[in-house]
Amino acid sequence: MNRFLRLFTLLLITSINVQAQTATISGKITTSDGQSAADVTVNLQGVRRVSTNKMGEYRIPNVSAGTFTLRVSAIGLITQEKTITISGAETRVEDFVLKESSAQLKEITI
Repeated sequence: MNRFLRLFTLLLITSINVQAQTATISGKITTSDGQSAADVTVNLQGVRRVSTNKMGEYRIPNVSAGTFTLRVSAIGLITQEKTITISGAETRVEDFVLKESSAQLKEITI
């Protein structure tokens, strides 16, 4: 019984340490005219994809250590990417300012 208790305690401590080593990436996306950009796709490539809220804010929790590409895109706006490195338990703020894409905004006349 004592051996089981030690093993259980060790596993509990290990799982707490693993959970504590994850990061959160958050930020705000605005357009070049200073407006909040709602419903923009924020993709932490290979990990998770989220959308911004009405205020242009996003949050990606529980990110393990590593190097990732953070890609931000929306119809009518130029896609941007940043390479970020997460080294442990941290809160990382990555804001973006997106410009309009004239190529995507051309008018079609029928």
